Amino acid sequence: MTFAGPNWGPRSVPALRFIPLLVAIAACAPRAPTEAAPSVPTTPTVSRGWPLLFFDRGSAEFSERQRGLVADAVERLVADKAIARIDLRAHADRSGGPSYNQRLSQRRAEAVAAELVRQGIRPENIAAQSFGEGRPMVPARDGAVEPQNRRVEIVQR
Repeated sequence: MTFAGPNWGPRSVPALRFIPLLVAIAACAPRAPTEAAPSVPTTPTVSRGWPLLFFDRGSAEFSERQRGLVADAVERLVADKAIARIDLRAHADRSGGPSYNQRLSQRRAEAVAAELVRQGIRPENIAAQSFGEGRPMVPARDGAVEPQNRRVEIVQR
């Protein structure tokens, strides 16, 4: 069999005649859905069942999901009569300037403290600290957007 000349073409090599069929099959194959990366990470649980609360970029808004997480944790603590002191440690990513991020993390701490009080925790049992961009969970360069660094940690002591 020769692969040159006027009679040569895709049908002159037996295996090549299946290429159009393979292309058609591949075009019909189901594709895995592509999901956009979430702007806020999933919420892992930390010490004594308290969640980490993540925030959207530049925001101190408290979501309904976060309210539910805090309500569940408060409910368990009240049932166990285990409330002593709650420390809030608020953080920001490095997407803004240091002074902006410090103020933003303070607003996040205040939002979580207000929610804890709304859920029945006495204000004198809550202490809040804001670290701005100073204590990242994930190291990042200046100006970087890192969702896991936009968080408030709730620690029971």
